[in-house]
Amino acid sequence: MFYLKGIYTIENINNLEDVLKNVECEIDYSQAEVDSYVKIILDSINQKIIINNFLPHSSLVSKISLKKILYKNFKYIYDLFLINKLIFRKPIKSHQVKYIMSDIANALYSMCIQAIPITIFLGMLLGISITMQASKQLKLFGCEIYSLDLLIFSFLKEMGLLVGIMVLSARSGAAMVSKIGFMKIADEWDSLIVMQINPHIFLLQSKVISFIISMVVLSYVACFAGIFGGYLVLLIIMNLHISFFLQAFIELVDYQSFLTILFKGPFFGWVIGLVCAFESIKIKLNSESIIKRISTGVVYSICFCVFLDFLFNFFVFGF
Repeated sequence: MFYLKGIYTIENINNLEDVLKNVECEIDYSQAEVDSYVKIILDSINQKIIINNFLPHSSLVSKISLKKILYKNFKYIYDLFLINKLIFRKPIKSHQVKYIMSDIANALYSMCIQAIPITIFLGMLLGISITMQASKQLKLFGCEIYSLDLLIFSFLKEMGLLVGIMVLSARSGAAMVSKIGFMKIADEWDSLIVMQINPHIFLLQSKVISFIISMVVLSYVACFAGIFGGYLVLLIIMNLHISFFLQAFIELVDYQSFLTILFKGPFFGWVIGLVCAFESIKIKLNSESIIKRISTGVVYSICFCVFLDFLFNFFVFGF
């Protein structure tokens, strides 16, 4: 870092050129008196220096060891458990219960109720696509009717949860991180601390609980919307009667298949809520940090949910 000192204006720009002739590092002009035009010139020089310094070392990206990547991810998971302990560490005071319940109700309305239309839309489109592709392939073997089985089991076991994860993390998770970020910028987060109100419990606990409930509801909505969309395709292709469809649905769906969403959903909602809460806490007082934490929260929540789904299928439900 090169620290620039002195007084520089657009009139004596030649003096600045002489000073910076052999400078190849970033320039800090906080201790110098410069006008707006010189600031623009210095910022452009800094930008070029940063780019030139980065390009020769871009090959270091390929040298990142697997050990560092694993350490970073396991540390992130460990931090999530610490955040969970921080959010649920103390019992809620009696006079705060009504405010927490009110916040849960408001969060459920924005996360769950308002997200139902887009969930139905995505579920139906996915169900139509899966049924069209499955019926086309199974028709070659003369067992086109089994596309109904594929449709029902795929949505009850995986696709309904997948739509719920995408909607909840991309829509509600991003909204939560941005809301907490703007609260920090507006000093509302610190105001709660001054009033001796724990913001982790007062703000984040209700959000995590709402994520858990919303995940189950949206997954079932996406599941039934996808199955209905697939039935519309079968109605057009095979003229499948509704009575046969309902009878097949009752015969195919067993107790375990129907409760798969009820078992997995709360865990997925808990993971999405913890990741978004963790990214909210890490927000700094600038807009760039909010954008970074929103994207990180959405990507990490989807990745962790998919990985957790793999663990459930491998260790709990078996092959």
